Amino acid sequence: MTRSLALACSITLALCGLAAANPPPRSMEFRKQPKQTWTQRGVYFFDGPYKSQLAGLGKRGDYASNYLALDDGRSRATWDPHARKIVIRNTHSYDEETQVADVLVSGYGKTTAGDWVPLGIHLRVFKEDEEFEPLIHAHVVVEEGLVQADFLSLQVILDDGKTRTVAFTKTMGVKAAKDPFAESTLAKVIGLKAVNNLEGKQVDISRYGAKLADGSVGIGRSFLSKLVLRAQLISLEGSKRLKRGETLAQVLASGAHELRLTALSSLLPREKVARDIFLLGLDDLPLLRKTVREGLLDGETLAFSFKRGKGEIKLGQERAEVDDAAEIVRRYLEFDFLGAIVRHQMELRLRGELD
Repeated sequence: MTRSLALACSITLALCGLAAANPPPRSMEFRKQPKQTWTQRGVYFFDGPYKSQLAGLGKRGDYASNYLALDDGRSRATWDPHARKIVIRNTHSYDEETQVADVLVSGYGKTTAGDWVPLGIHLRVFKEDEEFEPLIHAHVVVEEGLVQADFLSLQVILDDGKTRTVAFTKTMGVKAAKDPFAESTLAKVIGLKAVNNLEGKQVDISRYGAKLADGSVGIGRSFLSKLVLRAQLISLEGSKRLKRGETLAQVLASGAHELRLTALSSLLPREKVARDIFLLGLDDLPLLRKTVREGLLDGETLAFSFKRGKGEIKLGQERAEVDDAAEIVRRYLEFDFLGAIVRHQMELRLRGELD
C-alpha cells in the first residue's frame, strides 16, 4: 500500500499548456561514447538524444538528462550507448520487497492539441526473494493527454543470475506516456490532482521576492481530496531583474533564488521524501538524516537557496552549506514530478504565456 501511494504521488498532471510546435532537435552523438559500468550505491547520469532544458546549470553535461540509480552495492549496472541497452544484475535474495534501482529517461510528448511538452519516463525496479518487479510510469506536465512520445530509445534488462528479463523498451515507455495510470490501480481509485497556486494571479517577474512558480500536488477525490506537497521557486533579494525571453537555465545560473518544498499533510509518504533526498545526492548530509528516517513533517519546509551555483540547504531554523546547489536544483526540476511542473510554469512565465 505504501509503495502504491508513493507511486501515485509520482504521477501528476499540471494545469497549463505549452506552445511548442516541434520538439528540440535530436543528436545521436551519445552512441559514440564508451560503455559504462556502475557497482556502488549512487545516482549515475548518461547522455541521450536531447539537450537538457537546464543545460549550463551545474557541472553536469548538457545532454546528461537521463539517470540510473542503484540503491545498494549488490547490483551491477552496465550501460552500452551504442546498443542502447542497460543491464542490471542483482543475484541477492531480499527478505522483503525492496527497491534496488530505477532509471529515468527524459524526452517530449505531443498533446492532443498538437504541442510538444517535456516528459519523463520512469522505471522503478523492486525485488523480493529472488524475483524482480519492474514498474513503469510517466511524469507528465499537462492534463489533456499525450498522443505521441519521444525519448531515448533503450532496453533495460534485469539479470538475477539465472534468467534475464526485459523490463523496459521504448514501446513500454510510450504506453506509459499515453496512460500514466496504467501501473497504479490505487492512483486511479484515490485520484490525483495538481494545483497551480498562482493561477489567475498577476506575477511581476521583475520584482525581488516574487513567487516565480508555485505548485502543489494532492490525492483524493472531491471533498476527500488532500494536498500533500507544495513546491515554490522564489526570487531572492540580490537577484537580477528577470526579463521575458530569457531561458530558465540563464535565470537560475545568474540569479539568486530559493526552491521551497513544504509538506502539506502527514499523508506524504516518508519513502518518497527519503528517495528524493537520495536522488538529490543529499542522504549523507547530517542535517537531513532525521528527514530521511521520518520524512517531512506536516507543515515542515525544506529549502534550497542558491546564488550563482553556490548556496545552502535550510530545514526549519537549521542550515548547511552545499558546494553545488545548482546541481541539486537542476536534479529536482529535471527529474522530480512536481519539480517538472514548477519548471514548466517558470518556462511559460518567461515566455510570457502566463500572467
